[in-house]
Formats: sequence, C-alpha cells, structure tokens
Amino acid sequence: MSDLTVRKYQANEMEKLARFLERYRKAFRDAKLAPPELYTYHPALKSGENVFCALDRQERIVGFAPVFPAPATEESKPEEPHHIWTIVLADPRAPDAEQVRALLLERVIERAQAIKASFTPRRVKLAADMAASQRPDIDHLLENGFERYEGMHVMSRKTQDPIPDVPIPQEIT
Repeated sequence: MSDLTVRKYQANEMEKLARFLERYRKAFRDAKLAPPELYTYHPALKSGENVFCALDRQERIVGFAPVFPAPATEESKPEEPHHIWTIVLADPRAPDAEQVRALLLERVIERAQAIKASFTPRRVKLAADMAASQRPDIDHLLENGFERYEGMHVMSRKTQDPIPDVPIPQEIT
C-alpha cells in the first residue's frame, strides 16, 4: 500500500509548497520555478483546481504539478494548437519519486482532458517547459508519450565579472 496521497493544492499549504520548491531548486538550480504565490493565486490555476500535490505520510509535499491552460486566440493561425502547459516534479530525494511522478502525471492528463473539452475545436498540445538539468522528471515524461518539440538555450553571466575585450572582425562594419 502506498504512503502517498495526491490531491488538489490548497491555498493554506503555501508554506509547504515553498519548502518543496526550495528543496527542488537545491537539486536543480536552473529549474524555472515561480514563487509559491503564483501557484496559489494565479487565476488560470482556478484556486487549486489546476494544481496537484503529492504528499507523504507526514503530509510533506513530495511532488507538484500545475496545469496552465493557454488556449489559442482568434488571432492565432488555424494550424496553431491550443496549449496546456505543465511541469511534473518529484522531490529527487524521495524514495518513491517514480511513483510520485506517475500519480501526478495521471492527474495532469485527467485535468487536461477536462480543460480540452472547454476549448474551441482545434488540436491541443500538452506541453512541459523544463530545464535540461531536470533529467529525471523529463525522462518520466518521455517514457510516457511526450516528445521533444522545441528547445532553447538560456545563458547567464555574472555581472561582477569583467567584460572581456572581444575585437570586432574586419568584415563586420
């Protein structure tokens, strides 16, 4: 029998969510995580209706999966799909992280189906936006039918470091 519970996120759990996100960020420093307030109050998340948490026996959040509907607009080209964005995150230190991901993904897909029914007729993409370092979570999605369809490189630089002198090539004016 599992010691996990998966349910909709509740606003009074913001501190629990903050602790989970802090633990997660320590493992995956480049993960794009919004502050817990966004997941608590953003209108697209419908007061927790579109956010799922996995909790362990001690009621600690060990997994998290928000679902952000992004319907195409009237200005969108007809071939452009509606999007439903998600991330499915499991505490990398959790001994049952794979089970956490599986349970959360099941709830995400159920919710995406319900959201899809409210969209105008056109294709719908369930998509995840994750950093390359989040390999265990990405691998779980790939093993469950997700496919890579876009990628981008994000670079950063410490502003306290001196800017190197880079000469302009002669052929550029």
